[in-house]
Amino acid sequence: MNDLYVVPRARGRGLAEALIDRCVTEGARHGAAKLNWITRPDNHRAQAVYDRVARRDPWLTYRIDLPARARAQPPAERAISAEPLPGVAIDGADR
Repeated sequence: MNDLYVVPRARGRGLAEALIDRCVTEGARHGAAKLNWITRPDNHRAQAVYDRVARRDPWLTYRIDLPARARAQPPAERAISAEPLPGVAIDGADR
């Protein structure tokens, strides 16, 4: 789930819980095994909602922002070398 947001004037009415419930229903309907999301550590109001409907995951999230130039290149141009590591077999062939 990404960007769950309830406008301030509509908060406190159970809308966040209803939206999460709909995400759960739709995810299950499409065969998803779990629903994940993240929030800022200082977003205590959202965390209070999330703590009522889900369990906290003990994992931390890390991110590397890539340069815009690299993202704009077609996939073939930005592909990482596919050379195998020495001694690693690929498709049954030793290298």
